[in-house]
Amino acid sequence: IGLSADITGTFILCNIMNPANWKLNAHVASGFVSLLIMAEHFRWAVNAFRGKRKYERRFNRFSIRAWLLWLAAFASGFFI
Repeated sequence: IGLSADITGTFILCNIMNPANWKLNAHVASGFVSLLIMAEHFRWAVNAFRGKRKYERRFNRFSIRAWLLWLAAFASGFFI
């Protein structure tokens, strides 16, 4: 649910903002990287849920890193 909400929100905000005014900056780059990391996190969670030991063992560490990256992308919007 979180990944689909984030993608939907990003798409809506991109359409509200005039695409001609887009500038590649740290916020934009980290936001798109965060979406990719969240998609990978979702895949990882599905595999961990299915009981694949390799994914279960490392899931918590990966989750914290994915969340921190998303949080950094989110917080960078306050400063731009």
